[in-house]
Formats: sequence, C-alpha cells, structure tokens
Amino acid sequence: MKSVLTILITISFICFSAYGQTNTSKAYAEVAYNKAIYFIMQGNYKDAIASLEKAISYDNNYEAALLKKAFLEFELEYYESAYKDFDAVTTINPNNGEAYFGKGYINFIKNKYSEALVDFNNALNNFYYEKNIYYYIGLIHFKNNNYSDAIISFTSAIIRDTSFALAYNERAAAYLALKDFDKAHKDYQNAVKYNPLLVNAYNGLGYTYKLKNDFEAAYQCYSTAIKINPEYNIALTNRGEILILMEKYEQAINDLKLAINYDSTNYIAYNNLGIALYKSGDKKAAIEAFSKAIKLKNDYALAYSNRANAKERLFDFDGACEDWKKAISLGMNEANKYLEYCK
Repeated sequence: MKSVLTILITISFICFSAYGQTNTSKAYAEVAYNKAIYFIMQGNYKDAIASLEKAISYDNNYEAALLKKAFLEFELEYYESAYKDFDAVTTINPNNGEAYFGKGYINFIKNKYSEALVDFNNALNNFYYEKNIYYYIGLIHFKNNNYSDAIISFTSAIIRDTSFALAYNERAAAYLALKDFDKAHKDYQNAVKYNPLLVNAYNGLGYTYKLKNDFEAAYQCYSTAIKINPEYNIALTNRGEILILMEKYEQAINDLKLAINYDSTNYIAYNNLGIALYKSGDKKAAIEAFSKAIKLKNDYALAYSNRANAKERLFDFDGACEDWKKAISLGMNEANKYLEYCK
C-alpha cells in the first residue's frame, strides 16, 4: 500500500511539475511578447524581433508572436525569414488568412505569381478580405494579360476603399488594354483626385486626353507629372510627342533630349526626336535620331519608315526604298504606297 501511495504521489508531482512548467513558459512568452510590443511602439524593430524570438523560444506555437515577427521581418525586407514565419503560422493555424496574405505578397515580389495567387486565394477563403489582396490579384491577372479578370479584382479593391488611387490607376490601364478609353479616362481622373502625386496616373490621363485630341489638356497632365518628378522620362517623351502635334518643335526637341538624357535606351524618344527634327527642317539630324532608335530596337518599323521619309527628302532614294521595304517586312503595310518611287 505504501509503495502504491508513493507511486501515486510521484506521478502527481510529475504532472504538477509539467503543468507548472507549461504555465511558466507561457507566462515568460507573454512577457517577452509585451516587451516586443513596447519596442515596436518605439520604432525599434530589431529589438522587437529579438524579443519575439525569445517569446517563441518559450512557446513554439505562439501564433501571434510568429505573425508579428513575420510582418516586422517583412518591413525590414528580411523576406526569407518572414516567409518562413508566415508559413509556420499557417501550419499552426491553417485558417489564418493574414499569414496567407503575407506569404502571397512575398511570392508576388519574387515574381512567383502562380504561388502568390494560390496564397491570396487561401487568404480570401479564410475570410481575410483586405483590399490589397484584390489589388495584387488584379496585378497578377494584368501581367497575364487577363484584363477582364484584372478589372474585376481592381473593382473589388475599390469597393473596399473608394479612394484607393492605385487601384483606379491600374484599372484604368486594364480598360486601356481593352480599348475602353472613356472608362480609362474616368479612372485616371479618380486616381489623381485621390492621390495628387501619382505621376503614372497623370501620364495615363494625358494619354487619354491625347486620344480625345485635347492636346492642351494632355500637355498639362504630362507637365504635372514632370513637375512632380522632373526625371520622369516617359512623361517627357509623351509631352514631346504632344508638342510635335501642337507644332512646337523646339520645345519638343528639348523635352525629348531630356528624356534621352535620363534614359539612353528610350528608343521611342529617339524616334519622336527624329520627327521633331524632321519637322523643324533638320533632315540629317532626324536621320541620326531615327538610326539610334533602330539601333536600340532593330524591329522598330515606324522608325524605318520615318527614316525612309527623311532620306527621300535628302534625295537618298535607294536608302529610302531599302528602309520602306524593311518597314513593310516588319508589318507596316501602309509604307507600301511609297514603293511606287522605288525601282
């Protein structure tokens, strides 16, 4: 009887000891977690991560600590360790939509779009309906040329935040791809309304004004983009094109040279520069600009055709014919009308 009692007492002590240890570990984990929150409030993310690691060492299944650590690591661009922690959270709790979102975003920035789409859909399936999920799903659809699906996703993002400028901007680009220019124009207007510093939206809005033949409004949009970012070579290129259409060739030349200065691989700017020089009367300089565009993009049919026109004006008929034929071989059938001048 005594030995049985001794065994029972020993078992009880072991159980109590284990129970006490578990509670103590959880208490230590909680203290370390709270300390991490203090560091976060101070903006001290590295010490916060260290405290969260300590919390996790006391409790390996501390879901909140793992998730908080993952987001801090993500903020500091420690993507590998962040992904590992997000993955650990979804292992502990397969219903944590926020962790799936974190995994999806890391896959997205690593250009692993298929994996990202799976993660984002897992987040949605677990009732995590954050606007950015729909936004990034929309970007994936756009990258895959699924413009109609992209519009649906961007619209879902906008429903959750009617002032989501980036979503308006990207939905506008999808509408443009589908040649729905009026809807694109309206979305670009909303994008700049909700974010007056969004240079891409001003550039897009300028393009839709150009399509409406409102060159002055297009010029103003491109100018606003350039004012926000003076080195924005795309807007400089586009403003240069508008200035050509407005027959302001010297101003166009200045813009296009600036665009090339900021990006020497900008073959569109070289082509437009050639047009401005041609229109201003400098055919020789125009040929040089068209040639640089062709050197950067050797299948640039428009540049071949433009160079042919400049050569023809300088009485280089053989060179012009050669360029027209090249443009036609690259699919520019409208150059056929010039072949009557060729032998």
